[in-house]
Amino acid sequence: MQAPQKILEFKIDREIFGVDADLVEQIIKIPPITPVPLSSGALLGVNVLSGKVINILDTSELLNVAKVDTKKEEARALTIKVDEEVEAFCVDEVLLMRDIKSSNLELSEDEDSIIMGFYKTDEYVTQIISIDNLLKNVSLDRFTPLDIANVNSDDKKQSSSGSDDKTIRALFFKIQDERYALNLEILRELIFAPSEITPIAGSDAMGMITLRDEVMSVLDLNALFGFASKEADEKSRCLIVKYSDKSVALLVDEVEEVKDILLSQIESMPEGFNSEFIEAIYKSEEDVVSIVSLSYLRELIKDYHIQEEKDTSQDIKSKDTDMAEVAVFSLQDEEYAFSIDEVQEIIRYEDVTPVPDAPEFVEGILNLRGSVIAVVSLPKRLGFSQNITDKTKILVCNIQDEKVGFIVDEVDEILFVESKFISKAKNKESVFDEVISLDGGKRVVLKLQVKNLFDEEFLKAIGMVTRG
Repeated sequence: MQAPQKILEFKIDREIFGVDADLVEQIIKIPPITPVPLSSGALLGVNVLSGKVINILDTSELLNVAKVDTKKEEARALTIKVDEEVEAFCVDEVLLMRDIKSSNLELSEDEDSIIMGFYKTDEYVTQIISIDNLLKNVSLDRFTPLDIANVNSDDKKQSSSGSDDKTIRALFFKIQDERYALNLEILRELIFAPSEITPIAGSDAMGMITLRDEVMSVLDLNALFGFASKEADEKSRCLIVKYSDKSVALLVDEVEEVKDILLSQIESMPEGFNSEFIEAIYKSEEDVVSIVSLSYLRELIKDYHIQEEKDTSQDIKSKDTDMAEVAVFSLQDEEYAFSIDEVQEIIRYEDVTPVPDAPEFVEGILNLRGSVIAVVSLPKRLGFSQNITDKTKILVCNIQDEKVGFIVDEVDEILFVESKFISKAKNKESVFDEVISLDGGKRVVLKLQVKNLFDEEFLKAIGMVTRG
């Protein structure tokens, strides 16, 4: 066991510890932490620092002492390189850097001990930590740096994935109290209503926004559909629609769900009904929904698209091949995501039929257009409490030929994300296989690998339940 030449001393509770100062890369204030459910108790969460995903560790948990208060003004995180990976260790307070006098140092004879030795001064005794031994029994996911992760074009979602030629996939949304749907083939992505919209002189558009270096017009569907304009709120969303490499943003009051609808349930407009923006009616047992005309939307895009000199088809092509599509949702105010390839549809929450003797996180079964699917509470599966509200949604995913619905608090956005902002887990079995860094690292979204949420035995049990 090699003795350090210099140690960095810090406090946890009322005890004083030290680490080899040569190992410490930075001393920083505790950064924002994105929790990682189902992880080691010592892992508080992750953060993106200098283009790398780093684990934020509760050092007190590793040392079995009183918990570090990460909210304290004096609390700090020490970033230390371990096996070529950087980890951040939270401590109550950093004290000083101290040169070692060998006469004051007493090393442990146990090479596996977490405390590798003691450094004694007239004031106190410092317990020197072996970082390698500290992490020996801790399982941590490691991620590639953000700028080297890649998404191959072969992995891109094919249009109408999961549907056959007798259905179309549609997004359902609200304007005032009226329900509408549009064919998903024209939808590029779904985002929160922007907080700032720049006015356009001489235009009847609401204004313009910049989305990933692309400038586009924002149109208010309330006004276009003949309703009174309404101020955007927390439910408002922008539908980014695209046609012929051109895009505009459509502001709607609320997005409800994404689902496949049967062509047999779609009826042409009755004779004498004249509407330029409605092309058909979707009728189900519960409701009648107006389907927005694709030709109307294409004309809107052509009329309101903002042409930029740099906006060429080659630019668009290079962007598309370097982007991944995800459905971002909330669980207790934290953001997580599924790959859109794994999401067959998004539906409003409805009551399910309980299944006796099922695991706690299995809510029950649901009849979805003649097919019985298992419904799982994702909050409960990940260790959160569940709170059903009018925003609650069910994401229907396909796992090894079994359809499973996941209850989530709210679906926030459907996003295209450039691969340079995606960091991939090195462990293929990890539940969280990617970390997505948005807004310059201020917003961190953990993406789940759906198939790793359950083992083979559970999926077999699901199959037995859903198939009777």
